[in-house]
Amino acid sequence: MNITLKQLDCIAKDPALHLAFTDLVYFAGRLWLAYRSASSHHRQDGVIIVMVQTQDGWCENAVIRAAGDLRDPKFSVSVGGALLLNCARVEGKQLYSVLYQFEQNHWQQVALLAEPDQWLWRLQGCTERSYGFAYQHPNTLKFYQIQQDFSSQLLLDNPLNENQIVDGYPNETGLCLSPQQRMYCLLRRDGKDPRAMLGQSEPPYLHWQWQILDTRIGGPVLTYYRPDQPLLAVVRLFEPFRTSICRIDIERGEIIEVLALPSAGDTSYAGLAWLDGSQLRVSYYSSHEGPSAIYLAQLVVSQ
Repeated sequence: MNITLKQLDCIAKDPALHLAFTDLVYFAGRLWLAYRSASSHHRQDGVIIVMVQTQDGWCENAVIRAAGDLRDPKFSVSVGGALLLNCARVEGKQLYSVLYQFEQNHWQQVALLAEPDQWLWRLQGCTERSYGFAYQHPNTLKFYQIQQDFSSQLLLDNPLNENQIVDGYPNETGLCLSPQQRMYCLLRRDGKDPRAMLGQSEPPYLHWQWQILDTRIGGPVLTYYRPDQPLLAVVRLFEPFRTSICRIDIERGEIIEVLALPSAGDTSYAGLAWLDGSQLRVSYYSSHEGPSAIYLAQLVVSQ
């Protein structure tokens, strides 16, 4: 597999602000990009900036504000074909997982997902419903089903065994589907054993098989590529910090770095979107040129 960086653009930068935590989706014939803008990484004043690509370049679609701090926006598409965005809202010590829908040319909050203090990281849409893993520091992982009316149903209270929960501190997840609707989950862990895990499940996703991979990661986003090399991921790798495109070798349990994107320091939390079978777009943030900024990489994937 060859992945070539064709072009890299800085989409947004502001030396006075911390810009981070991106996501990307190709929807209605255009690329949409979301990220958090705040005075610092941890300050509770974050807003979500949504941008859309036009023939003349990138333009701002919306600034989503709410009481407290909005963090880690993630796009998905509803069963009915609407564009969704979920994120965390932090108010003091309370956390909510919030879902917005884009309709009538503006973003409207339509639901609170999961339970308070459960951080539902990313939604994966299926034929009739959406699914997502939620976590709570330091040792819980829950699997939710989201109905068409956006109500949440807890399917699995703990899909991992006790040691994987207690020793691993599972948290961020990247999800994707195969053409046969097999769901894959790339799971970040940060505990005594910080190696990532890969989960697999068949519909109705009530039983998961997990394997421990060989590498620690952060900010995972996962995509299904093709049957002979099915899984590509964009993750933060460590020592040194960088944002990289990796191949997942399922049989050997390995995360294989294919291409390190221009990045360093405070970096990662990518979004990805396919324009066709070989044209891949990746959004991410990085501080390799100074204060954290938002980048878009145009990539060509070939054998």
